[in-house]
Amino acid sequence: MDSETGSRKPEKVSSEINLRSEEVGEILGRPPGWIVRWGTGVAFAVILVIITGSGFFRYPDIVRAPVVITQENPPSVLTARVTGKPEAIFRTDGSVVRMGDTLAVIENPARYHDIFRLGGFLAAINQAIRPGGYIPGVSLPAELVLGEVQPSYNLFAEALNDYKVFIAQDFYESRIAALQRELEEYNRYRENLGRQKILAVRDLEIGTTQFRRDSLLFESGIIPASEYEQAQALLLSRQKTVENAELALYDAGITIARLERSIADTRLEKDERQQKLFTGLVNSFRQLESSLAYWENRYLIKAPTAGTLNYLSVWSSLQELREGDPVFSIVPDEMGELHARVIIPFRRAGKVKPGQRVNIRLDGYPYMEFGMVEGRIRSVSGGPVEQGFPAVIELSRGTVTSFGYQLEITRELPGTAEISTDELSLLERLVSPVRHLLRNHLITSGNN
Repeated sequence: MDSETGSRKPEKVSSEINLRSEEVGEILGRPPGWIVRWGTGVAFAVILVIITGSGFFRYPDIVRAPVVITQENPPSVLTARVTGKPEAIFRTDGSVVRMGDTLAVIENPARYHDIFRLGGFLAAINQAIRPGGYIPGVSLPAELVLGEVQPSYNLFAEALNDYKVFIAQDFYESRIAALQRELEEYNRYRENLGRQKILAVRDLEIGTTQFRRDSLLFESGIIPASEYEQAQALLLSRQKTVENAELALYDAGITIARLERSIADTRLEKDERQQKLFTGLVNSFRQLESSLAYWENRYLIKAPTAGTLNYLSVWSSLQELREGDPVFSIVPDEMGELHARVIIPFRRAGKVKPGQRVNIRLDGYPYMEFGMVEGRIRSVSGGPVEQGFPAVIELSRGTVTSFGYQLEITRELPGTAEISTDELSLLERLVSPVRHLLRNHLITSGNN
């Protein structure tokens, strides 16, 4: 009895399982309509929520660019323009300097003391090397060792000597004086010839009157032919005397004109020669000034502005400097307004506009510890440089970071600017590539 009961139970369980399997199969094979309707509605609602949310969810693109926070008058960094050791350092670290002060000189073939003497000499004679200046009083300093400036100095010394010799010898003035004396003699000679001509003309007039009387007497037969011929010869002699006087006056006039022309030509020649020598002197002087300025630009380190001097990479006259090494910096007394300069890359420069928000991460101040400096784009330059478009960032809170730290700006601070451009929704970002592809497809189809 018990065994029969036990055998019936497995059969009953098996039949129940088969029955349920058939019901599940019917549900899976042909789900009820309400499940399909509810599932479709839920899926549509989810998709609609996502699309609607993507239309409301907006965020900006971030344009990253290198930035430097500085001030209107940033510290000036002075670099070595040639390789060599500092021959002399004239100012101590931390001293106050004025604009134009000589801070150091790099070793070179010239003696810098002689260069300084030459500079003072050129400044002193600058007024003399001009038209009307008293050049004969200029004396060159002797035994100067000028290195690269020496050839220009030698040319100037030669030009100065030629001009001073020209002025001292005064050859043209001596020649002009001799010609003027000769001209004065000929003027007196012409005056004498003029008086002689007047006398000869008067004598000719008297002789003509006498000859007329003799002619009447000869025609009347009172005097013989011999006396008449003598009177005629005397008249011709007097006429010849007048003509000779006129010819002498003419010759004297020609000689006087020649002397006057010679004087004028000599004066012109003198002026041309003097102008040529003076022009050569001025040109050699300017060339010497240029050579001296070139030497100073290469070997002297001067303060471009007033402020406090800081040593950067030089502490001893035995230290070797290479071209381009920073040597000193000068912190101006008035630093001016604080701002940031950024170079916007070409790739995304078109998205950057004035007024956009900027977060600045400074290299020297980790942003996770100190926060970021905030600002806005003040202006964007229309002219590009090699790396991109320069722009100026106005710092809204100065150097106070987003964490409340006040950063002290004593030098330029480099970092990275994160520029927040115009916001776009997620839906616009998804649709834009599709729209671009469709437009290109339509253009391609139209061309075909």
